Amino acid sequence: MAVILFLASCTKKTEDLEVIARTGKTVRFVLYTEQDFSQEQKNITFSVFIRKAGDSRHLFDSTFSVMKVKDIPSPTNKIVFEKTVPAGLNEALEAGFVYYLENVGYSWKIDRFDGGNWFQELNYSFR
Repeated sequence: MAVILFLASCTKKTEDLEVIARTGKTVRFVLYTEQDFSQEQKNITFSVFIRKAGDSRHLFDSTFSVMKVKDIPSPTNKIVFEKTVPAGLNEALEAGFVYYLENVGYSWKIDRFDGGNWFQELNYSFR
């Protein structure tokens, strides 16, 4: 009985990897700030993207609604969402936040995620 359960669990793991390879990779985006911007009235626009490492073409990109800097949430109220993109299990990805601060300019945070992982988290504590 133990051998049958062992073999069944090994088969499931192989099937899980095959499903992941077919469906893609998931990136969890997490945005918050640990600083007090309660008096900052400027508008800020965040956008996010996922691309294959070294490639300028995006697999995914999206823009958040314009918000006031003072409205960027604290660590207890983080903005969190996930996106799964079609990518092979061993492909490296780059994911990032780009933001435009009204009358100041653009800046960004980009992380590279090496291949072999089906899930990555991109934490961005805005400063």
